Amino acid sequence: MMSQQENFGYYKGDNFSGVKLPYGQEKMAMYIILPDEGV
Repeated sequence: MMSQQENFGYYKGDNFSGVKLPYGQEKMAMYIILPDEGV
């Protein structure tokens, strides 16, 4: 199992939440956006 302690960009919208996960030397990033439960 992997673990990491870091500060990540997080956003909470009206019906969704999102997080920005940086890669490498922060030249790229992956954005994960999930709908709230029941949406």
